[in-house]
Amino acid sequence: MLVNDGGQGLGGLRRAYSGPLYILLVLVALILAIVCANIANLMLSRATARKREMAVRLSMGAGRFRVMRQLLTESILLAAIGGGAGIAVAGWGIHALTVLIGNGSDRFTLHAELNWHVMAIAGVLSTMTGVLFGLAPTFQSTRISLLSGLKESRTGERRIFHHLKLSSVLVVAQIALTCVILAAAGLFIRTLSNLESIQLGFNRERLLTFGIDARQAGHRDSEIAGFYSDLRDGFAAIPGVRSVTLSQKPLVGGGTTAMEVAISGSDPKARRLLSVGANFFTTMQIPLRQGREIDEHDRAGLPYVAVVDEDFARSAFGDAGALGRHIQLPRACPGCDIEIVGIRNGGVRQRFERRLGVS
Repeated sequence: MLVNDGGQGLGGLRRAYSGPLYILLVLVALILAIVCANIANLMLSRATARKREMAVRLSMGAGRFRVMRQLLTESILLAAIGGGAGIAVAGWGIHALTVLIGNGSDRFTLHAELNWHVMAIAGVLSTMTGVLFGLAPTFQSTRISLLSGLKESRTGERRIFHHLKLSSVLVVAQIALTCVILAAAGLFIRTLSNLESIQLGFNRERLLTFGIDARQAGHRDSEIAGFYSDLRDGFAAIPGVRSVTLSQKPLVGGGTTAMEVAISGSDPKARRLLSVGANFFTTMQIPLRQGREIDEHDRAGLPYVAVVDEDFARSAFGDAGALGRHIQLPRACPGCDIEIVGIRNGGVRQRFERRLGVS
């Protein structure tokens, strides 16, 4: 048994997107490290250009701690400006991501917004990054020889960049982190390419799917079957519509229902089922290996029929053949005897490999 803290609710979005968001957080941290190294390098160059200024300040009696405090203040101010710009972009990004995740659904109730926790973390990160990329230039600027600093500037001698060693280390760190991010981006692109090339087993072109809940629309249980039938006939009469069908859940993103399926002479086993309407396989253009699909003749009040996939047929019946065999749903529909009338190809890729289409 796994006990989770329910103080922030049990959101399905948190479970679905927590893993990818953690990966995104790591990538953002790497990008932040690259930016810090890059700005620190720029600040080192600027500290070298201000060598005479720092030498004059120190020669006139300014303490090293006071000069260091001034340089760190400049770095933190620069980081605060970047943090403020980041918060502004985050506010826009939250709205954009919410719209993308909701996909225009009226039932999407997530309303994310920036709170004081996020603002506090952003402030702390801005301060830490300001101190981080400001330390190296600060130490570089205060560790100078006053005589050589003033003399070098006055005589116009060529400056010797004492920060080259540290600058080289920062450049190497940037290149290393950039290679890591590029490798991760390449893997993501390859994964996206593989996902686009997956054969789902049905034709995705010129296909429109949407969800309707008759009960939420105010229909009673006795009216639901007639409501969906009339709705299907109405869509089929629209010019340009070739075929219309119904299913309990969509093939992509909807999942299936777990039920115990029993075969004569064996114990019930958990299977994944999807209730569908007439002409489902024709509409979705899912090829059948054997038998027929569920059609208009399979109506309520008549014996139940099912179309199963090749994997289920092979594992349940072996070489004996699944057509004409019967299965039962002991818990979901006691006493129901369901005849297998068709076997479809096993190419429909879903979250679960074992799936039945039951009407």
